[in-house]
Amino acid sequence: MFVINRKSLSLLFFFVMAFVVLLLCFTFQSIINASVGAEKTCEGSFPIEDSWKGGLRGKLSLPISKATTSWTLTLTTNTPLTHTNFWAGSMKLEDEGSKLTVRSYDWAGIHSAGDTFETGYVLGYTPMYSAKNVFKNILLKVTYSDGSRSSCRIKITFQPEPKPDPEPEPNPDPEPSPDPKPGPDPKPLPESCKKYKEALRLSLLFYEAQRSGKLPANQRVKWRKDSALTDEVTGGYFDAGDYVKFGFPMAAMTTMAAWGAVDFSEGYKAAGQWQYLKEMIKWSTDYFIKAHVSDNEFIGQIGLGDLDHAYWGRPEDMRMRRPASRITKSNPGSDLAAETAAALAAASIIFKDGNVPYSRKCLKHAKALYSFAETYKGKYSDSIPDAAKFYRSYSGYEDELAWGAVWLYRATGDKAYLNKAKKIAKTLDDAREISWDNKSEAVKIILAVLTKDTAYQNKSRNFCKAILECSDCKTKDGLVFIQKWGSLRHASNVAFACLFAQHSSIPGVKTWTLAKSQIDYILGSNSKEFSYLIGYGTSYPRQPHHASSSCPRYGTCNWDNFNSNKPNPQVLLGALVGGPKSKDDNDYVDSRQDYITNEVTTDYNAGFQSALAVLLTRCN
Repeated sequence: MFVINRKSLSLLFFFVMAFVVLLLCFTFQSIINASVGAEKTCEGSFPIEDSWKGGLRGKLSLPISKATTSWTLTLTTNTPLTHTNFWAGSMKLEDEGSKLTVRSYDWAGIHSAGDTFETGYVLGYTPMYSAKNVFKNILLKVTYSDGSRSSCRIKITFQPEPKPDPEPEPNPDPEPSPDPKPGPDPKPLPESCKKYKEALRLSLLFYEAQRSGKLPANQRVKWRKDSALTDEVTGGYFDAGDYVKFGFPMAAMTTMAAWGAVDFSEGYKAAGQWQYLKEMIKWSTDYFIKAHVSDNEFIGQIGLGDLDHAYWGRPEDMRMRRPASRITKSNPGSDLAAETAAALAAASIIFKDGNVPYSRKCLKHAKALYSFAETYKGKYSDSIPDAAKFYRSYSGYEDELAWGAVWLYRATGDKAYLNKAKKIAKTLDDAREISWDNKSEAVKIILAVLTKDTAYQNKSRNFCKAILECSDCKTKDGLVFIQKWGSLRHASNVAFACLFAQHSSIPGVKTWTLAKSQIDYILGSNSKEFSYLIGYGTSYPRQPHHASSSCPRYGTCNWDNFNSNKPNPQVLLGALVGGPKSKDDNDYVDSRQDYITNEVTTDYNAGFQSALAVLLTRCN
């Protein structure tokens, strides 16, 4: 007979209980695993469309089977995220950067059955992993209009395969210029002219806020720091509220600003701003000289517009891919090369007084670029497709060939350039604007002064009269309205050109008062008593569409800052906003989200600043 003693019974009981505990644990884990696995895979997609060292971007795409009111996206990662941008929802980063929760904004959560919802994203991460291995899991929870909810896991795809960024070749910035030395005290200005002095001071500060690259010791806009130091060509100016360096409008604004400096230096000197003006021009020309890598090769753009526009934050923090695009003999860009030649030629005139070696350097590159432009002809926006999305050359390249020849003649006195300009000018159509794209009327106005030819004089008079004296072309408060994109920029450019024409005694041009009124309108002489120049007066734009100034000095900056209804934390002193988008003076919104009326760009300020120099010269 088998007898179980007490000790054996205790041991048996222990083993049975251990088995039961293990069974329960296994069952419980199975339940958990089953519940996790029960979440289905979404029909939508989360493709990673592009990647670079420490960053990636893509687009969330979701087909909507029934009406929704909101959604929440939860992403867990293998490596900490360093910056996040989903522009359709508020973001919360937790667990030391390894968990990101995105909750839809109201407008982004409401969709009808049959819709396809899409939103882009840009994410930065600590580069411990390749882009393929950043994510552990992406969970989507959706709330429907009938109150029901569902959740699913989103499949991550990768197209195309990531490629490592090439190491940029060393391309050091030039030595920063020394602090401007104070000149002799300018003659006191009449009281009525002091507003132009202050506006000119502010405008030059705006250009310092737009600087890319390693900032100089005398940088006055202190909330900006070094940025884009790995660009193939460092330096230059960020175009607008974003961070692409578009070469064509940068060159055009440089020529426009240099034009005002060449002919109205006394206005800058009267305002005590001459040295700052030279610094502003040189920041462009240093960049152009570096971008001119050989006689027939010029880097015309740094960055990609769509990729750049998917990011909202500081330029100092951006990590997206910024490729260099160029024009060459086989992919020409006569308009870009000739406009850059014009900018460098005009700059060479400015620097003849005080910096002769640099003046000669600018002129050498101007001549080579002009030769490139006329030898290998073509539109730059055909050779740089990304530029065509944002700054397409609509007017062609003939106006720039004439424009470049005009400025090379002014810089050298070589009549061969003058003859080229006159020959091309005969083929140019009449235009109703002077802009980064179309310089036809500017060519004719300068030729009217240089040649005294009555044909050019008549063209100049007719241009100024047709626009400035056209009552049907103005708002009720008197703003010349040419088009909705940068309406104040267009009014300023016409104002400057016609002020130049009358100051230069082109017969029949008598539009001084009307041209001056455009500048006064911008500075607050309107029914709203509103200044469109940030920082001028007490009533001015507080929410420009400008990423870096929308960021706090420290801490996170992303699309939440874009969607905030608060003023930009950094005051973007001197920036001229777009202005009214119709002939209604009230068709203007001081909103960061309105990139038509409240965008700022470097070319918006150029003609305006030059017009101020004319008025200050006359005052002096």
